Amino acid sequence: MVILCYLCKRKRGDGGLHRIPKNSSRPAWLAFCKLDETRDDVSKVHICSAHFAPSAFIEPRAKVLGNKMVLRPGSIPSILKPPPPSSSTTPSKVTDMQIIIKEEKAELLSENSFEELNDESSSTASCSTSDNDETTKTRRFLEPRYVGDIHNAHLASPRLAKMSLDLAKRTVLKQRKKIKTLQQNNRRLLERIKNLESFILGESENGVTDDELKC
Repeated sequence: MVILCYLCKRKRGDGGLHRIPKNSSRPAWLAFCKLDETRDDVSKVHICSAHFAPSAFIEPRAKVLGNKMVLRPGSIPSILKPPPPSSSTTPSKVTDMQIIIKEEKAELLSENSFEELNDESSSTASCSTSDNDETTKTRRFLEPRYVGDIHNAHLASPRLAKMSLDLAKRTVLKQRKKIKTLQQNNRRLLERIKNLESFILGESENGVTDDELKC
């Protein structure tokens, strides 16, 4: 027995047939088909896929891919008069396949674009690193290391002037520490000399000659 769509008399091969469900969406199906369970036998009523929107299916391209058209839970028919089926299903299949190919090309293009973007990012990062190195070298060259290196260009802006002033302050502080250390060493040496002189003077007063001190 050939099963046909209750609404448009299409066969199963035109996209699949669906029985009226027994869940909460059943009343909506019956209302769409203008059926009444109290007087109509709905146990064998089928509705073809043409009466459903593409969003009602789990995979709208299932027919093109050779699979069964499966409705999403709770889906209800919404197209009362679908377009008539073509005498040949080939154009429809070709159109659907073109859509699939376009989508696959779009995905491939997206992947290639991502790879190109990564390559460009790597190249940009490399250039940026090189530029940073050059900038660092230039900065190191421009920044004075000693007070004697400071010239008018280092006072051309508040930032450069402050940098030069800080260098001068650090240099002065360092020199002060050196001077303090030298003064301490000098005092120690003077103290030793004084002690030696006092020792020599004391020995001389005790009658010790220079030759004896040398011995």
